[in-house]
Amino acid sequence: MKDASLTTGIIMLDAIQGGAVRFADSIGDIGHAWGLPRDACRVHAVIYLAPDGVEGARVARALSLDEEAMAAALAMLSEFGLIEVRAGGCLRAHTEPHEALFAGLQHRRSRDLPPMQAALAACRDDLARGGVPQAVAQIDKMLALVRDLSSLHIQAFRFSPAFLRGSIGFLGRAARLFGARPQ
Repeated sequence: MKDASLTTGIIMLDAIQGGAVRFADSIGDIGHAWGLPRDACRVHAVIYLAPDGVEGARVARALSLDEEAMAAALAMLSEFGLIEVRAGGCLRAHTEPHEALFAGLQHRRSRDLPPMQAALAACRDDLARGGVPQAVAQIDKMLALVRDLSSLHIQAFRFSPAFLRGSIGFLGRAARLFGARPQ
């Protein structure tokens, strides 16, 4: 027997399928431009539109994804902590876009920054041994930036998601009020 949230998600997906697919395609294009897998972004977008959850097979059909592509998308989304699989195969995403963004950023920071810092340090050391002080200075600047961004990111997670969401919203509205307009 399917739970009520899964049934609600199925009904909702059926009702908005055309708009959901257009939304998913747009999010897939944006995510792809940022270096993320297009299909994973599309799948996440459709699941996000069903806050009570939706059946994975329905998402795959709506997006015309084969089993392999859907499995790859779900694996990536699960790895990043962007979806959860509930009873009966119901897929659910964060209902707040800020939460999804922060979960993805946290995963990327913990996965990508340590090897990046190690690679930059090794390059700096090689260039220092080779007597190329200008290049060493440039890499030191890059290392400082990476360390600063990592530290800022870690500090940001000391605040609750609600506080961060409110702060970002307030700063965005203030920027628009004072003339900054999105491109």
